[in-house]
Amino acid sequence: MAESLLEVFAKELLQDIASEATLEGSEQLLPEAFTRIGIELLADLGSWADGQVCYHRARGVEVSGWGWDPEAGTLDLCVTSFTSSGKPDRLPKADGEALVKRLRNFFTQSVGTLYEKIEESSPQFDLAWFVHSNRPQINRVRLSVLSNQITNLESMPKAEELDGLACQLEVWDLERLERLFSSGRDREPIVVDFAGQFGAGLPCLEADNDDPNLRSFLLVIPGAVLADLYLEHGARLLELNVRSFLQARGKVNRGIRETLHNEPGRFFSYNNGISATASDVEIESTSRGLILKSMSDVQIVNGGQTTASIANVVAKDKGDVTHVAVQAKLTVVPEERISEIVPLISRFANSQNAVSNSDLSANHPYHVQMEKLSRTIWAPSVEGGIRETRWFYERARGQYNDMLGKQGTPARKRVFKEAHPTAQKFTKTDLAKFEMTWLQKPHLVSRGAQKCFIEFMLDIDKNVSKQNPDLVAFEQMCAKALIFRTAEKIVHRQKFGGYRANIVAYTLAQLIAATEMRLDLDAIWKRQTIGPILEAEIERICVQTHDFLINAPGGANVTEFAKREACWKSFKDLDLGIADLSSECIPSRSERASREGEPAGAIASSEDDVEWAVGVPADVWFSIAEWARASDQLDGNQRAAAFSIGRMVKDGKRPKPKQARNGRLLHGEAVSLGWTRD
Repeated sequence: MAESLLEVFAKELLQDIASEATLEGSEQLLPEAFTRIGIELLADLGSWADGQVCYHRARGVEVSGWGWDPEAGTLDLCVTSFTSSGKPDRLPKADGEALVKRLRNFFTQSVGTLYEKIEESSPQFDLAWFVHSNRPQINRVRLSVLSNQITNLESMPKAEELDGLACQLEVWDLERLERLFSSGRDREPIVVDFAGQFGAGLPCLEADNDDPNLRSFLLVIPGAVLADLYLEHGARLLELNVRSFLQARGKVNRGIRETLHNEPGRFFSYNNGISATASDVEIESTSRGLILKSMSDVQIVNGGQTTASIANVVAKDKGDVTHVAVQAKLTVVPEERISEIVPLISRFANSQNAVSNSDLSANHPYHVQMEKLSRTIWAPSVEGGIRETRWFYERARGQYNDMLGKQGTPARKRVFKEAHPTAQKFTKTDLAKFEMTWLQKPHLVSRGAQKCFIEFMLDIDKNVSKQNPDLVAFEQMCAKALIFRTAEKIVHRQKFGGYRANIVAYTLAQLIAATEMRLDLDAIWKRQTIGPILEAEIERICVQTHDFLINAPGGANVTEFAKREACWKSFKDLDLGIADLSSECIPSRSERASREGEPAGAIASSEDDVEWAVGVPADVWFSIAEWARASDQLDGNQRAAAFSIGRMVKDGKRPKPKQARNGRLLHGEAVSLGWTRD
């Protein structure tokens, strides 16, 4: 009997979890790996502001991970139910209820004095102390159950108030995860039932529209309704770019907030309102006109700050928004065209602010180009080995497994894995960590994968030279990955008990700053290892980094302390006695000129020639060679040189300085003789 889609997905998910758990230097238990995957998914979807794994289980209490959204005052807590069967097993109702009860107990006991029973200088202590000391700032608690089993959602206990706070229960089980992954979408659709949830639909007007694929409506949304929607769904309600900018730049606008508090009745007049999209709507025609009863797959594409500010006033300030009205434009886009049209609506709706000028998604040309490079460039074999491999950039979730699945036979799958080791797979958020650490911004890395990625993309947008990565940029990024992952292994071996991500980022940022960003990335790429001298220094410095972080001033929460720029500035100013790493660094031009007996300008010139030559596409070199042959222009050596450089560029290799110089000269001569690129 053929396996069902759910049975296949259960097996594939277990394989993913096992791969995550067995990464060299990052070994972890299967439930922990599953929790990490789940939290990353929730952050990708915008359900969580970001999160981290944090296991604690004691009598009557349990937690697996947590996240915190300071703007909304939302505390996320999750608990994991994991099975290693690889089958779509069911989670018994009693077990599910017990998990939720233990998670609720963790919160209520943490509000009390649970921290006193936990070892200090541990992530578990930090979480319990955070809940205890920040209870006045917590407005809502969201409990999540992560499970690779099937649950009966209707039979799960409904979360109500918890310690006087609004409490929401979310269950992410095998069926829900399978629906999300199989849809190929980067978010889970939100359905709003105005009639069922708020007691009545909203009056609306339909606009004339010549485009048969789009319908547009104008309506007024009560402020309380908009606040409830945002507090329930969080940043998932916002289109990706809008969500990303709010995460990076702050969600609450002071002017909007003052109007909401002081002149709520004039909010409609003062504020521009919001723009939203949906894939489907239910409209009822009545004697009073059209009524919007429900809408599916909702995204706010303009007015995210307005929405978040209203929710903040309700949740944080306990303000009254019953007299607030918000104008809204709703565009209904067919489901099959959402990915095409919604980003365009968002872009033009935000034409007067920074959102329109940036694409913060994985569809940015930078990521597309990095993906192309990763599929063509072979990494040198490690010293003593003969097998070349590739670094696999997973631009979109699941690409690695998709390509693996297409290999068909077990033998071909084995060959694929050998050529693309899972240890050499990296995602867009991994890439952001590598680069922001290299730029010595460990406090941004410590803020979580999504916020780090957003800051990385803003940096890409500001630097035109980075937006079209070439072979050298890709190789150097892989070298940064080697440095980062080697540091992860080293820190993992120290058994500090927690804070590995913070320790790695801060340790490397300190070393990179000390070497003025001159670590020889090209040499690291060529040997596919960072070398014993740098490894030894990472091992020595990481102990001092750990000691610095766990002794945060005033007994501050370590993970929160590490997110502050002030933390990095204080750490950077420490004298850690960093060893002489000049042997691991690129010599300066003057140093190389002195060693090689050449003027420094000549070294710079030869470097420029090579960079220029590899920046010319291979098809240009082949075109020049073919043109020279057909037109009998240039001499035989020049034609051969053009073809040879083209082959090197195509194969991801670099010409020698003399070859590059000759190539530059023959290119100029070909242009002067009439060659043009078709």
